[in-house]
Amino acid sequence: MKKIIIVLAISIFAGCNPNGIFKYKDNNCSTVAEGFYTFPRIWNTYAPAIVFKKGVSIKFGSVIKQDNKNIVFVTAKRRSTDNPDTIVYPLNVIRTIIDSSGRCVYGDIPVLFSADDIWLKIYLSRQNGELKENIYWELYPNEQFAYCMKPGKYNIVKIEFNSNAGEDASTFIPFQDFYIDSNKTTFVGNFYLGPDSCSKFSTYKIPYETVEDNKRSGMIASFGLLGGLLYSLAKAVDTAGVSYYKMSIKDDSTFIPESKGKFVKHIVH
Repeated sequence: MKKIIIVLAISIFAGCNPNGIFKYKDNNCSTVAEGFYTFPRIWNTYAPAIVFKKGVSIKFGSVIKQDNKNIVFVTAKRRSTDNPDTIVYPLNVIRTIIDSSGRCVYGDIPVLFSADDIWLKIYLSRQNGELKENIYWELYPNEQFAYCMKPGKYNIVKIEFNSNAGEDASTFIPFQDFYIDSNKTTFVGNFYLGPDSCSKFSTYKIPYETVEDNKRSGMIASFGLLGGLLYSLAKAVDTAGVSYYKMSIKDDSTFIPESKGKFVKHIVH
C-alpha cells in the first residue's frame, strides 16, 4: 500500500514554480524517481462511427458484424423514419472502428478526430528542517520520465491538467504524503489518465476547477453540437455534481530503471 501511495502521489500532482528550472544532466544521480505517463487518444465527436484510411473520411453508424475480411455496417439514423443502409466494407479500407461509448475497438484514432493531449504539472513541496523547498515536475503524454530527487518527505500541493483547450487545477488532493528513499531509483508507476482507467489498479478521483477555457475550434466547431459530445471522456461528474479526473496507477514489477541515461531531469533551485 505504501508503494501505491508513493506511485500516485508523485505521478499526479502539479503546479508552476517560478523558482524551478529543469536541466538535463549526463551524470550519475543516486536518488531518482522514475515512471511513465499514459494518456490515450480520445474520440472527440459522435459515436458510433468508422473512419476510412483513404482521405481519413468518416461515417456515423454501427458495425454489426466483423470478420478478418469484411465488416457489415449500418448507417446512423438522422430521423426516426429513416431506413438506414446496410453496407459491407472490406476491412482493409477501414482505419478505425468506434463503438457507441466512444471507445476505439479497432485500429487507432486519427489526430483529426482526437481530443487534445493533456500534460500534467506536478507541484511538490519538501520539508527540510525549517526550510520548505518547492519543486515541480512536468509529465507529457506517453513518455517515460525520470527526476533526480533529494531524499525525504514530500507534500503534494496541486495538480494542473493542461491542454490546448485550457487548464484545470485540482481543488482537493486525495493522497497522503510520500517519501523518497536515498541512493536508489524508485519506480513510481505507469499512471493512466482517461476513460478506461483500470479498476484492478488503484484508481482515484481528482476534483478540479477550470482556470482557463480556450474556445474550441477546427474539428469540434465544425460538428456543432456533435463536436465535443465525447470530448470530456477524460473527465466525469459524480452524483454530487463535482467534476473530477480519473486516474489509475499501474505498478510494474518488470520495470528496469534507466535512471543513468541522459533523460534524467535534475531539478535546480
